[in-house]
Amino acid sequence: ACCVKNFFSFFVSQIAITVVLRQLWLNTLPRDIFELNQVYTCFRLLVGAPKEKAESGVSANETGDVYACPITADTKDCRRLNLLNSNFEDPKNDVMDGMWLGVSIASQSQPGGRVLACGHRYVRNFATNFRMIGRCYVRGNDLQYNTADSQWQTYSEVCDPRDDQTSEGMCLAGMSAAITQTEIFLGAPGCFNWQGEGNLFSYMKSKLPNLKKGNIYIGKAGLQPYKDTVVTGAPRDEARGSVTMAEVFKASVSGEVKIKATVVGEQVGSYFGSSVTIVDLNNDGWKDLIVGAPFYFDRRKDEGGAVYVYMNQNESFRDKADVVLTGPKDSAFGMAVVGIGDVNQDGFQDFAVGAPYHSKGRVYIWMVYCKCKTFALTLIPQVIEGKDIPGGGFQTFGYSISGGMDVDGNSYPDIAVGSLDDRVVLLSVTVFFLVFSYRLYTLGFYVTSNVVKVMFIALFQYFVVFSAFQYTVEADQQSSRSPRVRFLDNKEGKYTGNMSVNPSGVCHSLKLELSKTIQDKVAPIAFLLSVSLVEPVPSGRQTLEDLSAFPVISQRYALTGRAEIHIQKACGSDNKCESNLQMMAAFTDEQNGLQIFHYSTEVKKLKLMVNVSNVKSQDRKAEDAYGALLNVTIPTSLSFSSLNPKVRSIDVLRNYTFVPSTFRTEYSGRVVGESAMKSSSDIGSPVEFNMTVALSGNPLGNLGFLEVVFQWPYAVANQKWLLYLSEIQMAGTSKQFCVPENNVVNPLNLTVSDWFYDYLSIDPAEAEELQYEVPLWIIIVSVLAGVILLGLIVILLWKCGFFKRANTRELYEAKAQKAEMKTQPSENNRLTEED
Repeated sequence: ACCVKNFFSFFVSQIAITVVLRQLWLNTLPRDIFELNQVYTCFRLLVGAPKEKAESGVSANETGDVYACPITADTKDCRRLNLLNSNFEDPKNDVMDGMWLGVSIASQSQPGGRVLACGHRYVRNFATNFRMIGRCYVRGNDLQYNTADSQWQTYSEVCDPRDDQTSEGMCLAGMSAAITQTEIFLGAPGCFNWQGEGNLFSYMKSKLPNLKKGNIYIGKAGLQPYKDTVVTGAPRDEARGSVTMAEVFKASVSGEVKIKATVVGEQVGSYFGSSVTIVDLNNDGWKDLIVGAPFYFDRRKDEGGAVYVYMNQNESFRDKADVVLTGPKDSAFGMAVVGIGDVNQDGFQDFAVGAPYHSKGRVYIWMVYCKCKTFALTLIPQVIEGKDIPGGGFQTFGYSISGGMDVDGNSYPDIAVGSLDDRVVLLSVTVFFLVFSYRLYTLGFYVTSNVVKVMFIALFQYFVVFSAFQYTVEADQQSSRSPRVRFLDNKEGKYTGNMSVNPSGVCHSLKLELSKTIQDKVAPIAFLLSVSLVEPVPSGRQTLEDLSAFPVISQRYALTGRAEIHIQKACGSDNKCESNLQMMAAFTDEQNGLQIFHYSTEVKKLKLMVNVSNVKSQDRKAEDAYGALLNVTIPTSLSFSSLNPKVRSIDVLRNYTFVPSTFRTEYSGRVVGESAMKSSSDIGSPVEFNMTVALSGNPLGNLGFLEVVFQWPYAVANQKWLLYLSEIQMAGTSKQFCVPENNVVNPLNLTVSDWFYDYLSIDPAEAEELQYEVPLWIIIVSVLAGVILLGLIVILLWKCGFFKRANTRELYEAKAQKAEMKTQPSENNRLTEED
């Protein structure tokens, strides 16, 4: 199936419990085990009392019986059915004492339908052997025996008393029971040495086969068959427990029963299968399986008791449950599991789970909310507790649960909850569907305002007629500070009022006053709005109240909302203040003059001047800076003298000189659309404005910045261009920048044209080449000049011998050489011996 489920527990507030719940007191009975099961029949509540004293004429001390209680507030109008009739009982062979009649009760759940009541401890004496086989009784809608209906009401043995405990001699038939329009189902957990079985009766008798497993208690819990399938629980199967689904073949003469599927518990001793129910949770046409395991436990998580939800996948179930619900430890969560119909009228079947041993007992009512494509489970741990019922005195509230019928005529199915006390309670409530949405309207306000007006519009969608709502508005409820606003009507930060129902919506206006001193102007003021029903006070009469006057709101839809309003400040449309805090500090003398700090014994006092500014820069905004804090840390070598925080402003001497323009600018010509503008020259002649700002005296230095603001008439009232601002140029001796807002400088991104040059574009492919003819005289002169120049070059080379050929013969001829020897000076001056 497409749908998947969310489970919501059903919320019942304290006042709703007091008004809605109805108790049926039986003060004439002893405070012992009064009730183990209960059903409705024809606007009467049938309550089993398994430990009730025997009626007169029955040879027994304690037999149990069934009580029929009208749906009223009277605690003494229940009557006993006296199902045991001495005319039909055999005192010699029938042992009625301790049979626990009323341990299981069932009805056909239709107008004029029959009811079924069983006592599983009934004993039959056969040939000196006492066999505890159990006995059940069927009665008509008038709760009397009718011979005309003998086919149903005539008692017949379910188990054979001639057998011993290895067969059906100790079957305990009737420990669980169900009745449909055509069949009766009885669980018999004692058959086959406590293996157990289920017995199905129509015009034939069908039984589960002998599995040859002892002590598994098949039939401890059983359900009426659906689509010829019987579901039975065996809480001791393999010590883990199991649930068996068996298919009945009615075409067979013997009523053959075949086990089709079995799901097994996951924990030893959890008693998985002690309670079972079948409910179509997702409206896919297949019954889903819900199994209780009241003795499941998890010490680490402090959990006790579990309920397993198995989704029917086209007549098959997964080995593991699709959803596992767990209860508090020692609570026996899952002792009772039952389908209770569509409690909240959302189109999906709901179910209830009992946890009788948690405090005085609890009942969880799970409302199924179906979502497609994804499986999501939402658990809301809120329950109906027995201790919250005024004067209830319950000890095991939720031990048994029955539901699914509308007994008070308000179109909602009702629920009966029993306990092991002498009382039972009927839960009958009208679940109110409320789809709530609202809008909060207010304009931002200034802190100088004395009164703030807040208006909210609430829209409702509902399916039950009622008179009024109660709403509560909380304004600026913050634990860390006192509210900044208070309602004028009650001078408090919380206001509660009533409003009548209107399908088209309800509009209310509330006035608030501001606190005298508001430190936090940045954080928004939050408003919390919640809606509840105005419940009338019950009359306290013994007659049953019209419970449609006491609806309970379904918790599926949120009935609270939150909205915020901001204090108006110069922080833009996003209400986020982006400041540009800058700090400069300098030491000065007592006359606030500039000073170069130096150490001297004459210096007795130092004065530190800190200047904090918040001025717009090129990349930072200068929005309001709220909650700014200046921290100054003084070294230990200096002692603090004084602080002068009163100087909050500085007087500035301003000298303005305005030089008016001596020319007048006029514009004329043809009007051209904006799309035709490609460059600044397309607009027209440029107009240049020069603005000069000069500061007389000393420069500002670290004292601050000088900001000049001027307005530029760039457009007329109808947003047609007037003076298109194409460029801003700045020049000066100090750092300067200009960042106009809203992109007013050349917003069309026009190219700036050059007024002194024209640009011509020529395509070479389209140019035509012209032939150039040289004049003849130029050719003749050129030739003659060339000849003369050549002749001059030849003559020059001839003179240089370039054209003379060298004679190489002389290089190879012999030549005579003549040597002339002259007298040397040394020959004329010879040395003698005397020298």
